[in-house]
Amino acid sequence: MCGARFIEAGGALGQRSAIAATAKAMPDPARGVMYLSDLSGTEFASDHINVIVEEIDNVFGARVIRELCSHANSPKDLMMTATGAFHSAARSALPDEVKSKVTEHIDTVLERYLADENIVEKLDNPNAHLRDRAVRLVKFCGAGVLPEGKALQMARQRITELLRQPNFDKKFVEGLDDPKVAEAALRSFFKLLQKAGLS
Repeated sequence: MCGARFIEAGGALGQRSAIAATAKAMPDPARGVMYLSDLSGTEFASDHINVIVEEIDNVFGARVIRELCSHANSPKDLMMTATGAFHSAARSALPDEVKSKVTEHIDTVLERYLADENIVEKLDNPNAHLRDRAVRLVKFCGAGVLPEGKALQMARQRITELLRQPNFDKKFVEGLDDPKVAEAALRSFFKLLQKAGLS
């Protein structure tokens, strides 16, 4: 509300100042991207798109996910927040080149996070049954915690490696002695694959 009063009282200069001040008041760069992306679709953008673009450049200072999403806690929260910023930028009214630059940067941060924290490796425990490994990875890919891009492709690649194992279907149902149960398990898995964009 303070920002709105400042805009009303300050004219064009006040509007520019309020946009910059509000962007800087966001909890972290990811939320800043969300705010500025939403603002790009409002009446303010017609007069102040340069200010919006200038402020959104702050996201490029966040090189790792905890700089990008400093107010998120769990791994899921970190990825969901970064992905939320990605989607906000992608569907915004920002110039196309800005959208591409911002989304590519966020995807790179997510890819680095997966690699640095061994997220895929933790999901794909080689000591676990192949069925458990495959289901965990596919559910992760289909959960919406990552946007389409390099980070998601990293996780999908691991699933592809599992699927290409000789006799995957047979290994997947090992331990399921009832043929009907085994068939249902496979059918459910392939539905998960479709949901995760891996069909």
